[in-house]
Amino acid sequence: MHTPRDNMLDAFLKAIPERSRDSSLWVAYSGGADSTALLHGLRQLQIPDLRAVHIHHGLQQRADDWEMHCHRFCRRIGVPLKSVRAEVRASGTGVEAAAREARYAAIAECMKPGDVLATAHHQDDQAETFLLALMRGAHVNGLSAMPGLRDFGPGCLWRPLLDCPRQVILDYVAKHELAFVEDPQNNDLRFSRALLRQQVLPQLRTQWPQVKQRLAQTAAEMAQTAQLLEQIALQDLRQLSGDGAEVPACLPAAALRQLTAVRRNNLVRGWVRASGLPQPPAAVLARIHAELLDAGGDRNPCLRWNGAEWRRYRDQVFLMPNLAPIPKLWQVPWSGQCPLILPASAGTVHAHGGAGRRNWTVRFVQGGERFRPHGKRRLRSLKNLFQEAGIPPWI
Repeated sequence: MHTPRDNMLDAFLKAIPERSRDSSLWVAYSGGADSTALLHGLRQLQIPDLRAVHIHHGLQQRADDWEMHCHRFCRRIGVPLKSVRAEVRASGTGVEAAAREARYAAIAECMKPGDVLATAHHQDDQAETFLLALMRGAHVNGLSAMPGLRDFGPGCLWRPLLDCPRQVILDYVAKHELAFVEDPQNNDLRFSRALLRQQVLPQLRTQWPQVKQRLAQTAAEMAQTAQLLEQIALQDLRQLSGDGAEVPACLPAAALRQLTAVRRNNLVRGWVRASGLPQPPAAVLARIHAELLDAGGDRNPCLRWNGAEWRRYRDQVFLMPNLAPIPKLWQVPWSGQCPLILPASAGTVHAHGGAGRRNWTVRFVQGGERFRPHGKRRLRSLKNLFQEAGIPPWI
């Protein structure tokens, strides 16, 4: 019969990531029970170049005490500890998410290429994360399980305890009489995760004893479904782009109209992910169809969402980050001898051919501009020249 320690060792030994001789295995060590068990267990395995990293957020009154505790524990078990101060910047995602982002950013800066970061996420964390995502109305990707191994910073992130119930971890801590700190936020019901952990999941467990295992299993199945949907989306993107590009700048509106709503929504989500832009909710996906695809042929609609925007021009749908406002009053003299970098990420102006040295003034469009193209006699409006060249109006 396996003891709690044996169960944990089995979990560690299943898939310790390979790394080079000069790389390190870092443990994200908060001082709590979970990371204490993980660090102690890895130390028992005599992992070479094992290191711990502690992030001091400064959010709790006892943060300095926790930092000292971590130093004492690491000295006792013979593991070098790096403690880093991290500033948590307020954002619309809440304190928990902001602290997590600051923590991971600070840890990534400590790592060098090929290093591995181990975190103590366990089976209960999987269940809680799934329920939190469900309450946010997340899509399949948001409901997916945390992966056991993924790229992170200059190396990778390893979660060896994802299949391990937290009770096994607590048993291990008790068996070895390991001291740990308790974050009061873990019991503060104002925080969503604490509410789930202290009230919701215990109630569910009275009716369904295996609820945590079932939720973690469902999250893992969602991850497989998300991978399949991603493959289909990328396949559709390559087919519709014409040139086989995985991240096209635009797609033909006619081809998008021919897809079923389910297939089109999946393609759009994959297109957005591949472009590194924020995922749109279902309501925005419906607006893409109604406001872009079904708009009259003489219109050039634009739909903006959270840092991204979709536009249609000549029956092509474009996806891009939000454009910066045009600085209408900006203008500078220019000789044409050197490239001119424009503001608002608008690009760079170059003089080609026999332009020579000129005394030009460069500014943004104000309306009514007319030009005489090279070799032509007649003045033409800039708007018509752009239209003939097929240049989208926002460019």
